[in-house]
Amino acid sequence: MSLRNQLISQLRSARYAEQYQSAISRDPFVNELYARGMDEELSGNLTEPRDLFALAVKQDPEFFLARYEYPITVRYLGELDEAEPLLKELRTEAERLNQPRYIALVSNGLGVLHHFKGDLDATSNLTNGVSRLHKPAS
Repeated sequence: MSLRNQLISQLRSARYAEQYQSAISRDPFVNELYARGMDEELSGNLTEPRDLFALAVKQDPEFFLARYEYPITVRYLGELDEAEPLLKELRTEAERLNQPRYIALVSNGLGVLHHFKGDLDATSNLTNGVSRLHKPAS
């Protein structure tokens, strides 16, 4: 069974499986790049994941989460001017696709970026926008 199918099958609800299929690449090599990048990123090594995410994006330009993690690692490396337009582009795409979870994810990433820049008004606006996206279950 492919890594993609294993991950999807582990999600308990069919609703969640369908919702998160787009979060996994159809290419097993790209999934491996992404998993290794996340492992390195969570271990505190930021140069290696930047390169792994860049390669994952090159191999599968539609893989949203790899496209998100690349500017996040760039942001952590202090390259805020490189990360910001990439995150803005992703937020626009998520809005166009009407993907509230991705809008919230990217808006949060932008909020942290603006916090790093010292622009607390922009941070506040982005985080308030994220909280409006959350709709509690009835």
